[in-house]
Amino acid sequence: MPITMKGYAGRVTACTVTSDGRYAISVSEDSALKVWDMSGERVLASLHDHRDEVTACAVTPDGRRLVSASKDRTLKIWDLATFACVLTHHGDAPFTAVVACDTFVVAGDTFGNVWFLEWPLSWRSYHGRQTAPATGSTRESG
Repeated sequence: MPITMKGYAGRVTACTVTSDGRYAISVSEDSALKVWDMSGERVLASLHDHRDEVTACAVTPDGRRLVSASKDRTLKIWDLATFACVLTHHGDAPFTAVVACDTFVVAGDTFGNVWFLEWPLSWRSYHGRQTAPATGSTRESG
């Protein structure tokens, strides 16, 4: 039987699920992100740090971090253990798409750019192992 959980007054723009199925994340035009507990069928956290519509979201393969993309020209990285925003990347245009993998984030914007942003090495997870600290990022435009 389907489950419907009410959480927004307006349009939901994207959803994703952690790889273990523990959390579902939804984002909306009201600039909010919601983290849903799938076992208890309730909202665990409402995240409010964007200033405009959140257009996309992605969870890292290890389920520890969430990336949100917004029309406010930012990508935000959220820690799913604390629900805190731990990093904000400012772009040149509103972001419309995002995907996260073990070593980097790929995001698209309304100017037609595709951004390739490397995770700090200390955040990378290779089969459950952490690596030494370092940072870096790159940008490609078409």
